[in-house]
Amino acid sequence: VASKRAGTPSPGRPAPPPAFPLMVVQADHEAGVCAGFLVVAEEGVRIHAGPSVVSEVLDELDCGAVFTTVLQRPLQTKIDRDEAEWARLTAEGSEEQDRWVMVHDGDGRPRVAPASYIEGYFACVAHSDLQVAETWEPGSPVVREIRPGQVVNGIAQFEGPDGALHMVLDDGAWTVAITSKGKVNFAPAQQVTDNYLVVAEKGVLVYDNLSGHPWTTRYLPYGRWVCGAWTCEQEDGSAWLMAASGEWIPISDQDEDDHHLLLPGVDIDTHYVNVCGIALPIRQGVRGGPVVGKVGPGEIAHGE
Repeated sequence: VASKRAGTPSPGRPAPPPAFPLMVVQADHEAGVCAGFLVVAEEGVRIHAGPSVVSEVLDELDCGAVFTTVLQRPLQTKIDRDEAEWARLTAEGSEEQDRWVMVHDGDGRPRVAPASYIEGYFACVAHSDLQVAETWEPGSPVVREIRPGQVVNGIAQFEGPDGALHMVLDDGAWTVAITSKGKVNFAPAQQVTDNYLVVAEKGVLVYDNLSGHPWTTRYLPYGRWVCGAWTCEQEDGSAWLMAASGEWIPISDQDEDDHHLLLPGVDIDTHYVNVCGIALPIRQGVRGGPVVGKVGPGEIAHGE
């Protein structure tokens, strides 16, 4: 059973490995299909040798643990005398020892749920702070909040009885990825280490978050460099860069014909000599801006 620990990434720094590794139940892969499950019971679950709480306990899994198994088609289930539903985790005819898990208790509350193992980084695109709770269940104690624009490490998702898509984070806490009304709260994010150059002649505005109602924090003029930490593509196709400062900057503008606002660059820190025999202009920016100086024949220029 994996231990719980915090692991939310900071801007520009990767998060530690997820606290809940993928646990694979050995089974005959030719007998069925692979399926993923997420433990959603707050107290965790036990894997039994039979469909009963009095049968031998083979394993214990914490809330938030993700595991896969191979199932026959359809899933073999049984209802015990307490009206709890059990699922068999080993394929029929397999030489492995039978393994059973309680899917719903006698009151109908889910204990494990079909899940998608996602393990990746996600940027919060909600308009306001999102609550992070100890469990997925309504009324669960809130442990912290996720700010709009903040990047988190998600491990698995499952659709709850309320129709919302719940996501367990790398420290075992829970949040809502998509609400029951279909509102998307997160978009996939990719970590980057590149510096980006502002290539939009009008410059770009810098925002405090990725939501539909961000605040402008400052302006970056044409030709300015910015250190990148994360990139994110929203549902509308727009691409965004999180700077090392934690602010967000649009990489592209869907309303412009030449829609690139930022382009990645490479640090070179190298000296160059002009071998052309004529003076070369030094321009402000990369698209034919005004001449601000010259490098004469044989002169050395420092490229950053």
